[in-house]
Amino acid sequence: MDASGKDTWATAFHVSEFMRNRGFKKAIVVTQYFHLPRAMLALRRFGIVEVSGAYPQFWEFRDFYSTAREVPAFLWYAVRPVK
Repeated sequence: MDASGKDTWATAFHVSEFMRNRGFKKAIVVTQYFHLPRAMLALRRFGIVEVSGAYPQFWEFRDFYSTAREVPAFLWYAVRPVK
């Protein structure tokens, strides 16, 4: 859990730093199915090469919005500068 992560990008930064400092090389992301690709991409952008994911098996009506929202967010994470 990342108490200081204000968004997925910040959490990926914090966890990748935590992992590097401890020699961890693999991560498992657990989130909603529509958010999984972006969360995994963020970790990879911060240098965590081996990333896998899991999600709960349920669907809600608001997933239409959430899935559509992930498309531009994923593209932004793909080109966003890593500082």
